[in-house]
Amino acid sequence: MGKHLLNSQWHRLGHGTHSDGAGLELENLPPRGNSKSTSKSWKWRGTYKGSRVPVQIGSAKKMPLAVAREHAEMLNAAVLEGKDPRVVWAEFKNPTPKADYRIKTLVEDFFQVRWGNADRSSGEVAKIMKNEKNVHTYFSGLRNKVVKPLGEFPIYDVTAEQLARDVFGPYFRESFSMGEKTAQRLMLVYDRAATLERGNPHRLNRQIVRDALNLIGYEELEKQHKAKRKSKANKVGMVSVEPTRLPDAYARLGDDFVFHAVRFLILTVQRVGSLTLAKWDEFDWDAKEWRIPYDQLKWPEFGDLVVPLSDAAMASLTELRKVNGDQRYVMHSAHACKTGLVSSQTLLDRLESVGISDEDGDDAHTHGFRGSFRTWADEVRVGTHAELEWSLHHKFWGSETESAYHKGDRARYALDARRDVLNLWADYAEGKVDLADLKEANRAFRREAEILQFRRAG
Repeated sequence: MGKHLLNSQWHRLGHGTHSDGAGLELENLPPRGNSKSTSKSWKWRGTYKGSRVPVQIGSAKKMPLAVAREHAEMLNAAVLEGKDPRVVWAEFKNPTPKADYRIKTLVEDFFQVRWGNADRSSGEVAKIMKNEKNVHTYFSGLRNKVVKPLGEFPIYDVTAEQLARDVFGPYFRESFSMGEKTAQRLMLVYDRAATLERGNPHRLNRQIVRDALNLIGYEELEKQHKAKRKSKANKVGMVSVEPTRLPDAYARLGDDFVFHAVRFLILTVQRVGSLTLAKWDEFDWDAKEWRIPYDQLKWPEFGDLVVPLSDAAMASLTELRKVNGDQRYVMHSAHACKTGLVSSQTLLDRLESVGISDEDGDDAHTHGFRGSFRTWADEVRVGTHAELEWSLHHKFWGSETESAYHKGDRARYALDARRDVLNLWADYAEGKVDLADLKEANRAFRREAEILQFRRAG
């Protein structure tokens, strides 16, 4: 370390570079050109990451030695903390308002920069921006799966271990495809954060998302996901739970809004689209009926469909009303910015999260519970063919001639008989009756009917 400069002498030193120690130097240059004045300036030189780094502190004619020493101490402290002294000095000389680098702020900033003009409707089905079909799902997934656990953390403080433990680990177990999309979108948020990094002393690790994916074994999870998709290729939408396993699967459903929606679908055996578009004015609470408009049905040419509601279905509908009773749509969601409604994929993901599957281990599909109902009804031998098919709103009227001759109210066709079947189905799903007991009771009933018919014939 060089000899310290003296306050009474440093301004009279000759031309050259004079060290004060701790990296601080006085550079005294002779006049240049026609100038008669010398150039005196304070400089700091230090080592950062193995390289010599110079910092121009300022004019020695305007800055006392004591002040120059304070600046040198600041730069030395920055090096000890692992910070780039040049960046620290630039921030000191040109202070800017401290940026908000919290995850939730950056996610919101990312959304506003790219799609700030998107229509985010409340209650009504929103119009999607032209050429941006899936634009809003970016924000929804990030907010629900990333912002909730990590939103208050500055992005520089988040580690790969945190992302793996709090975001990707749980999310990839719940749904690989949605977890993968969220990871891709989070990478874009990190890219956006990097553009806001100007003058910030930190260095953003933009590889942290990939590091977190490696920690959860992404490549192996991807192989398993592809294998599962291949095994389901021939029965997408119809992976159903066997009737014997239905009560156990029904009992595993949780108690939140989405699970109550899944319960309601199981108990009414209707298609997912009819529920996701359902409005509260379609329900008659006193009559325990749900009139589905023809334009929300697969076969609109048959008109509306009145679905009888069991007590269990009414209970689930009541839970849905507690959340969305003040909205027009039953499945309204403030988080689903694309349509303003809970999607069928959300219901499917929630089913996957509780591990409900068929006998082959494939994840059950919400539509597949209709198949479970039909198989159960055939085994128990309840209801006629027409009653069961119309409960599922299948096209069973036969030829155009047969359909033309049916002049009754198709919406309410066999309503009482369908109500009896769905009430029994609800009791079975809730575990109130056993499948074997139902079969035996049905056999006994049929034997009594045969005996009665024989006696009348005799």
